[in-house]
Amino acid sequence: MATTKSSAVAWYRSRNKNLKAETDALAASLYGLNSEDEHQRYLNYQTYKREVIRNFVLYLHLALEDLAPCLFDFLVKRNKQLTKKKAIQIVNDLWSADLVEWCARLKLVKPKQYKQLIELNRRNKCGTTGF
Repeated sequence: MATTKSSAVAWYRSRNKNLKAETDALAASLYGLNSEDEHQRYLNYQTYKREVIRNFVLYLHLALEDLAPCLFDFLVKRNKQLTKKKAIQIVNDLWSADLVEWCARLKLVKPKQYKQLIELNRRNKCGTTGF
């Protein structure tokens, strides 16, 4: 039994090493992370970091779009005083920054990440419109 577990660990370790090498090579190729010029490489790493955070923000937008119908159903079914029209307005008025705020409140992101996400969201056109 121990051999099976250790062989599985070794298999995953090998696969992880290969996958990391592939993703590192892909990122280096796309973002110029192997540039000979140290200053240029630094700037390329900054761009890469921003892109990763932007992708996270995009996923947050998509998550909010997925959650909006659930929120609407909850508001309509659970709150008998709220009209369907008002529930639609509440859901439509949600902003992507709201999701970032909730993630921060639930401590799903660190304070520094929260600041970066709010800044990216502020500069992002998607972040300045409701869904």
